[in-house]
Amino acid sequence: MLPPAAITSFQAFVASWLRRRCQVASFACGLLVFLCCCLSTKHCAAQAAWEFTPYEVKIWLSLPDDPTWQGAQFEQIRATLLGRAETTFGPLWNCEVLPAPALVAAELRQRMDELKSDQIVNAGPKLTGIDKIYLVGVNEDQGSLRILVREFDARAHQFSVVLARETPQRESLPWLIWDAIARAFTPIAKIERVEGPTIVARLRAGGLITTDESPAWIRAGAVLRPVIRRNDRMGEPLKGGIGLIPWTLLEVDKQESSLVTCRLHSGYKSPIPSKSNARTERLALLVQPQFPSTTLQLRARDASRSPLSGYEIWRKTSETDGELVGATDWRGNIELPQAATGALQTLLVRSGGQLLARLPIVPGQQLKMEASVVNDDGRLQAEGLIVALQSKIMDLEARRQITAARLRAKTKEGKFDEAQQLLDQFRALETRADLSRFLDQQNIKSIDPTTQKRIEKLVIDARSLLSKFLDPQLGVTLQRELQTAKSAPPKPPEPAPAPAPVPVPAPMPSPLPMPTEVSAPTP
Repeated sequence: MLPPAAITSFQAFVASWLRRRCQVASFACGLLVFLCCCLSTKHCAAQAAWEFTPYEVKIWLSLPDDPTWQGAQFEQIRATLLGRAETTFGPLWNCEVLPAPALVAAELRQRMDELKSDQIVNAGPKLTGIDKIYLVGVNEDQGSLRILVREFDARAHQFSVVLARETPQRESLPWLIWDAIARAFTPIAKIERVEGPTIVARLRAGGLITTDESPAWIRAGAVLRPVIRRNDRMGEPLKGGIGLIPWTLLEVDKQESSLVTCRLHSGYKSPIPSKSNARTERLALLVQPQFPSTTLQLRARDASRSPLSGYEIWRKTSETDGELVGATDWRGNIELPQAATGALQTLLVRSGGQLLARLPIVPGQQLKMEASVVNDDGRLQAEGLIVALQSKIMDLEARRQITAARLRAKTKEGKFDEAQQLLDQFRALETRADLSRFLDQQNIKSIDPTTQKRIEKLVIDARSLLSKFLDPQLGVTLQRELQTAKSAPPKPPEPAPAPAPVPVPAPMPSPLPMPTEVSAPTP
């Protein structure tokens, strides 16, 4: 039994320990609430910055390498561009016109279509906080001014197509440059929710849009291209961390304030990550067809990369169940004209009735697009062989059954020589073993795993069909029946059937006497 002093000391220790634990738990709860509030505040601030701050835009201007183009000429172009930006975009743009960095100035004038995103990133200061860079190159050739303009989205690291303008007058140069810049502008949105096929995105500077005529407005029926950007801890994109999701498009169903609700169209299953984090940005750029048509090229997705010719292309839109567009030529190409409405289309690639791919596309969005598709030629070859083999099996089975029926009929009639001839004809027919060897000799292979599995399934189905017909025991059974009939004692002739009794005609009734003529009495 412990003394009372020890018990009191122990109780005091337990009470002190419990108080400390309660204080630690209270502090932890408070810290958790504080962190949640900070994160929520940070998220709200980021969302507000995305929605209520203008696009940060830079225009890099590369003029001819001539002193007469510097100074006053540059300032005149700069003032005109800034004025047009204010008039066209108003609060949506915070624009700055700068001379092109020396590292890319020559490329802007001569080889703008060959520029890579790394060249733009490394040409000047960091692109943090910048939304759009417009690359402008001006060349002077024999009194004619040729203008090249291209948009570079600094967040998605995506280029627009190169737009060209031409004029003989310097005075009209700023206006043509601005016309191309306004045409090249591509609104961008940030994907916030992915709920199966439904995508919800928030427009950049959407809170500053005051009219549906704004260039930054995205209407119902428009199409977006999703882009995934993966950043490091400093918010800079990882090497190779930015890319378009291939053959995936978002069709806008409705637009409410800064939010757009889209329907996902993709040739892949779950192409967009359903969850986002601080280092992964899910972006979407507006698709604006710039060409009268798009040439689609189909290539094998295996190492050969060979063009696929003769593959059927079907078009499926929201209004039609499907219509045949045509087949790819010997280069694997097919031309797709731009639709009048620029609507999204889903192309179905078929080969011999086999659906190989679904390709969402807006014809005219690019001049040429390439799709890697399963090379189905091996399966078609195997399918043709198997179909021919199935036909041969059914033909042989029919001939065997007819010959067997005729042989049994001759055997029953005792016409053994004719029955033997029919048995020899039966034995001359191809057997199940013959067809099985023929199937083994076919060496149809494909380096594509999917096609190889389909070929193997066709061969298995053919063997299964072969096992159900051309019974090898039927020939043995017919020979046994014929031998049994030959060794059996001859049957006595059947007595002739008794003649049928001759029917006796019934006697004819006697004719009634004719009535005698009675003369009328004389009055």
